[in-house]
Amino acid sequence: MARLRGLDGVEEVFLQDKAFGLRLAKHLDPERYVTAADVAEALYVRFDDPGKARAAGREVLRMPGVGWATLVK
Repeated sequence: MARLRGLDGVEEVFLQDKAFGLRLAKHLDPERYVTAADVAEALYVRFDDPGKARAAGREVLRMPGVGWATLVK
């Protein structure tokens, strides 16, 4: 997470661990059967300038262990 915080324009980094992801999935769809195996850890990054998000996303994709990146508005 330190490398993410070092990117230009990063305001905040939030780790969604499996436990929180599971609670969130159950909250969003209480009828669906979900287990911890169905959710993944995720990092969310907030930028001080949303225009910097695309460039930072390309940088993040070059980091070890990163499989994908997407913009969330």
